[in-house]
Amino acid sequence: MAKVPRRTETGEVPGLAPLLLATLVFWGCESGTSTGPDAVTFSPPEPSGQGFAALYAPPPYNVVPYPNDIYNPVAAGLGPTLSVPTGVVRPLAAAVNTLDGFSTVAKITAPFNAPIDTATLIPFNPLAPTGTETVYVLDASRGVPLVPGVDYSVGVSADTGTNGSVLELTPLRPLSPKTTYLFVLTSGISSTAGVAAAADQAFGAVRDSHLAGLASVPGAPELDPLFPAIAPVIDAAVGLLGIPGNSVAVAWTATTQSVSEVLEAVRDSAGPMPHKLVPLGITTADLGLGLPGAATLYAGWIQIPYYGDPADVLGSFWVNSDFMPPTAANPQPLARGGLLRIPVLVSLPSSGVSRGGRGWPVVLFSTVSPATVRR
Repeated sequence: MAKVPRRTETGEVPGLAPLLLATLVFWGCESGTSTGPDAVTFSPPEPSGQGFAALYAPPPYNVVPYPNDIYNPVAAGLGPTLSVPTGVVRPLAAAVNTLDGFSTVAKITAPFNAPIDTATLIPFNPLAPTGTETVYVLDASRGVPLVPGVDYSVGVSADTGTNGSVLELTPLRPLSPKTTYLFVLTSGISSTAGVAAAADQAFGAVRDSHLAGLASVPGAPELDPLFPAIAPVIDAAVGLLGIPGNSVAVAWTATTQSVSEVLEAVRDSAGPMPHKLVPLGITTADLGLGLPGAATLYAGWIQIPYYGDPADVLGSFWVNSDFMPPTAANPQPLARGGLLRIPVLVSLPSSGVSRGGRGWPVVLFSTVSPATVRR
């Protein structure tokens, strides 16, 4: 039975964030793509497929819970963006790897090798702990456990091909940006055949060796790179959550992305731009839509900075002064296309039309046709 974690009056679990620092340092060293830091040389056994197991085989197999800081050099300060292998998030890897962390709203998944008995998915509620929990989710940056039913729900994926074997955590409200979350699943989870979950070979071997006070797996030096990743989350489960170490089926961390810094940089750098408007000599009454003519129409143009690549309009991403996707670390995009003149249609209140001193709402609407993109 897991003991109730020690918490402060604000609900925090003290000491969790420092304990996970080593995890982030290791994860940032692994990369599954050609960008970012060099990959760690690692050849673990393939997933065992025996019994009922929480699958965990890092690169080159990439059968692990996702999102996962194993693909996040940003969390350790070792790179500007994610480095997720193409096969993990096909066909979105190119877009995902422009981000400086994982989504704040996307589902979190953990694969098993057989269908999961959903009745055994019991999330830890810090407001009403029972000691029978099998799923733990914590804001590791602040040391605060998330509340099931408020912050997230837990279940089994209904996606085609998952066959009830993928545990799914769904945020019920956005996760905090630039925040590391810890996920722990225990052997209390069972398959639909009633078999208790075990750790996969690589995770289990490192976990058990660490609990025995060893710094490597006897006879399996290829697993040594996993110790800085697995040992801290096992220590967190045992020391902070009171979970028996050998009952941890799988545990991992994921750090979320920044969400506003780039648009804030664009906003803060914006200013008056060259423009020209000429009256069309008509009001909205002339459009044949039965409108009363409260607005006069104008047409013209305005110049705006063009942040995309003019040579690859549909396939390019914004870049900053480091010629990397802009992130919180360097949020200002480069106007690679210089100033672009775009047409505008403006409607302004007609002379003599008033809202009684309340002012008029402002609406901006932008659309781009495929023909415009090709031009």
